[in-house]
Amino acid sequence: MAATAPVFQFEPGDQYDRTLAANVHPFDWVNPVPKRRYNLVVVGGGTAGLVTAAGAAGLGASVALVEKNLMGGDCLNFGCVPSKALIRAARAAADMRDAAVYGIEPADVQVDFGRVMERMRRLRAELSAKDSARRFRDEFGVDVFIRHRRGRRPDPTFSQGVHRNRCSGCRTPDSGSRRGWLSD
Repeated sequence: MAATAPVFQFEPGDQYDRTLAANVHPFDWVNPVPKRRYNLVVVGGGTAGLVTAAGAAGLGASVALVEKNLMGGDCLNFGCVPSKALIRAARAAADMRDAAVYGIEPADVQVDFGRVMERMRRLRAELSAKDSARRFRDEFGVDVFIRHRRGRRPDPTFSQGVHRNRCSGCRTPDSGSRRGWLSD
């Protein structure tokens, strides 16, 4: 498959953003050849999907994880982790400003928002290794399928593991089954 531009562009594109991208949506990722059957197909690499995939693989199940956006989901990339980093910086500034309550001369607090955001990006990049596609493949043995194409047409490399290959009792979009995605 010919190389294309990365699907996700992180701003400002510093070393932390490059680390994050390499973990949560690696540009050079090659989807595995799908197995004929999986015990479990996890749709979505967010918090619940990652825990489910790791747990099932740890119990010996053959697991496929399908992610169309970013490993780690909203929690790592946009929600929990970034917001907690910003909240902690705000609390540190407030503690310094309100130090007189503790008998300490308060400091003249100057917040450098650029440095606050850099710290957030650094923490997010460090934590992203735990949610990385490579970790799930190499440590847990999960077949990780990541979508790489833009546009509305299906990516055959991305979808082949779900559409063309079946797990016992699994529903796929072209099967017509009403049982759901997981085995009965």
